[in-house]
Amino acid sequence: MITVHIGLGLGVPVNEKRIVDVDINRSNVMANPLTYFERLVMIREVLLEAGMAQEEMTITPFPVTMPELYKYYLPLDGELMDGVKARLVRLAGNMRVHVLTADTFGHAGSRLEGVDCLFHLISMGDQALAKAEYVKGLGAQNCVSVGNGRNDALMLEASALGIGLIQEEGGAVSALTSADIICVNINHALDLLLFPLRLTVTMRS
Repeated sequence: MITVHIGLGLGVPVNEKRIVDVDINRSNVMANPLTYFERLVMIREVLLEAGMAQEEMTITPFPVTMPELYKYYLPLDGELMDGVKARLVRLAGNMRVHVLTADTFGHAGSRLEGVDCLFHLISMGDQALAKAEYVKGLGAQNCVSVGNGRNDALMLEASALGIGLIQEEGGAVSALTSADIICVNINHALDLLLFPLRLTVTMRS
């Protein structure tokens, strides 16, 4: 997945952990002839015209004047969110963990070092179908899948339990409508498996 980040605001170096003073005139109409949405549409259309497929892009507005908040909006350097690795280690003691990723930054495997999991690299192309076929090959009726992207939708639908995510970067509508449960954080999703009584409460009819 190629991720396209849009910074809507005044830029500062990432290593400066501060909130910068903002020019009071930067919000007037003459300085900003386009709305945020119009800018987003413009960039998306340029990328589509250049030959990039819709499923190969993720456009993420983020507070460019607050670098200390970037980690909550952007997948910086492909790092795992705090708490994810520890939860995966615990889950691996009771179930087989499979990690499916396009590994954009090339070091997902090293970030998972110490986790007893099967690491599977998804190549470019029809990633949605590749993920779904992978799950079906394992026996989808015995699988729990977690994801928030358009390329996760088929996998979430095929799995016995699909957990859709709406994190800081959002969640694709197709993924959310294909899921059985929605969480707003990957750690919350993993906790459903560590504490299955929570699933009982959520899935009770």
